[in-house]
Amino acid sequence: MGVLLAIAITNYEDSQKEKQDLIKLLNASIESVDTSYDYANELVKFEENLKAGNDKKQDFFVNNPAPYPEYLDTFIMQNTI
Repeated sequence: MGVLLAIAITNYEDSQKEKQDLIKLLNASIESVDTSYDYANELVKFEENLKAGNDKKQDFFVNNPAPYPEYLDTFIMQNTI
């Protein structure tokens, strides 16, 4: 009986640790997306303030692409829950 109880406790602790790790990973992903979104908004504001005839405006987003968290595709494709 004691062995079964120990196994059940260990399984419960492992499950709780997995949940905590998933929450940390989700929070880090949310923060990364928020940061990328804020930076992209700043890029758009800067580009809008450039004069229409400015050569920099034509190629602005080619030279300054909006950030994209590289690992986000991989994270979304994983079965995390």
